[in-house]
Amino acid sequence: MKKIVILILTLTLYTTATIRYVKAGNPTPLAPYTSWATAADSIWKALRISVSGDTVFVGNGIYTETDTLPAGVSIIGSGIDSCIWSLALTNAAQFLPALVIYNHTSVEGIHFRGTSINTGFCIESWNTDNSMIKDCKFSKCYWGPNVEAADFHNNIFEDVDVGIISISVIPSGASYITNNQFINCVTSVNIAPAPYKTYVRNNYFYVDITPSPTFIKDGVGGQPEITNNIFILAKANAQIDKFIFARFGDLIQNNVFITFSNEHKPFIITEYPIISKNNHFEGKLNAHHLFFQAIGPQLVIRNNDKK
Repeated sequence: MKKIVILILTLTLYTTATIRYVKAGNPTPLAPYTSWATAADSIWKALRISVSGDTVFVGNGIYTETDTLPAGVSIIGSGIDSCIWSLALTNAAQFLPALVIYNHTSVEGIHFRGTSINTGFCIESWNTDNSMIKDCKFSKCYWGPNVEAADFHNNIFEDVDVGIISISVIPSGASYITNNQFINCVTSVNIAPAPYKTYVRNNYFYVDITPSPTFIKDGVGGQPEITNNIFILAKANAQIDKFIFARFGDLIQNNVFITFSNEHKPFIITEYPIISKNNHFEGKLNAHHLFFQAIGPQLVIRNNDKK
């Protein structure tokens, strides 16, 4: 009997999922917005009637809203070149996020665009377990996503004060930050206190104008694994704070660190024992700066290449 009930519930979920459409300036919007001809003329109109399992497709245009993405709903833009969420014309410039998201959601193909590295909040939530942000762009804003346990894949962060803030105050799933590009961000990834695992893999980090960047900052983030990334500080006279601010037990492995800076500060700085191995360091910066608390049997530094 239980199996029959579960089957009925499952079939109901699949059959009630709805695809909705949004088209900027559409003169003929008609709820429930299930075709391009009757598409909503704002994202808010489509999201306010969406429920878990629904997908909202957003067409070309510039959108200026402050919205909430319900749990289990996906929002898919037409691409970062043509689907623009303008932070300059929303409350995001007044310290409110353009989009609040929840668990089991997906945000894809949207360019969240501001006008200054000092203003604008893109995405925020502390309830985003099993959520995905991919194929998006975040530019000229203060914060990109400030979220809990979400995954990030194939995004671009450019001229952002803090690219990703990965935070949690309760146990939740792992966070995967993979195949993203971080260009001229002051802090690219800030792993705030979290009881879950963060994996930072196969990303490209680049700075040529921003002073004192920190590519990855671990604020007691649950021993993240930082592997197979490329870090480049391209400007010879650029100031550098540190490439990675590490904490206890962080795994830093198979990364490439390159700098043209004349400074003699560290690529990696830590007050605690870490595992750093099989990395390539190129440039005048010191590979590691270890505070005395970091020296001990749990510290592992081996098979690194310094040029």
